[in-house]
Amino acid sequence: MKSIVKRLIVYATIIVMNLSVLQSLAHAGLIETDAVVNAENRSVALDKARRFLIQDSVTTALLSLGVDRQAVLNRVAKLTDSELIALSENIDSAPAGAGVVEVVGIVFIVLIILELVGVTDIFKKL
Repeated sequence: MKSIVKRLIVYATIIVMNLSVLQSLAHAGLIETDAVVNAENRSVALDKARRFLIQDSVTTALLSLGVDRQAVLNRVAKLTDSELIALSENIDSAPAGAGVVEVVGIVFIVLIILELVGVTDIFKKL
């Protein structure tokens, strides 16, 4: 009886030792500074675009054009880094307290970017 218990303990120990060796190891690596800066720039530009698009005047302009605000937010999130930064710069260049004409112009720029990227076919419906 003791030899069976000893064998079971030995086999259990061997199994546990083998399983502990099979654990996956974590691989550490260096992150390039450019990657961190680009990720930060993208998040800032995306946040700025989202804050602009949730304004009531922009929502009204989008609805008047027949475009859903949530669809635009989803499409803006899919823009490339360079397109998103260009959009963010266009938002910055608009004067403070801009009127409806400026808002429609910026929305038009967003729609053109989405059309050029191939995300939407808004202008084919016209």
